[in-house]
Amino acid sequence: MLKVSHPAELPLVADFQTQALLHIAAADPALPVQRIVPTLAGQPSLIAQPPGGEARVVRLFTYLPGVPLPKAQRSQAQARELARTLARLDLALRDLRHPATQVNFEELCLQLGILGPVPAILEMPLASVQGRMRETRSTFPHHFYFFRAFLA
Repeated sequence: MLKVSHPAELPLVADFQTQALLHIAAADPALPVQRIVPTLAGQPSLIAQPPGGEARVVRLFTYLPGVPLPKAQRSQAQARELARTLARLDLALRDLRHPATQVNFEELCLQLGILGPVPAILEMPLASVQGRMRETRSTFPHHFYFFRAFLA
């Protein structure tokens, strides 16, 4: 899966996600999470500047097969396995340190005008939140431009 960051996303945030996935892969390789596919240069991500566009962080992830949790049938076994997996995830990330953990993301989103205060968002109907999220996205037709860094 190719992920091209939104132009408003801080590179620090994208790097935090990248470093967390790399940390998980090293700490618990059997944990079922997506893996970073490095660029041909061996980097986990790159900053790309498409012609006429804004710079964006680009990463390629492995596909994780399965059914999204909201669509999965509920069971006691599922609940137990989910609890075990979340505990392993917590253990894998326990010693991760990154500068992004010092950022107040609610304050940042308010400053950028992306979202309102968290309590207000929680009180909004889901359709309103989804509409607000759509308003902050820009269309981006250059996805294939970014594949060059990952393909031989």
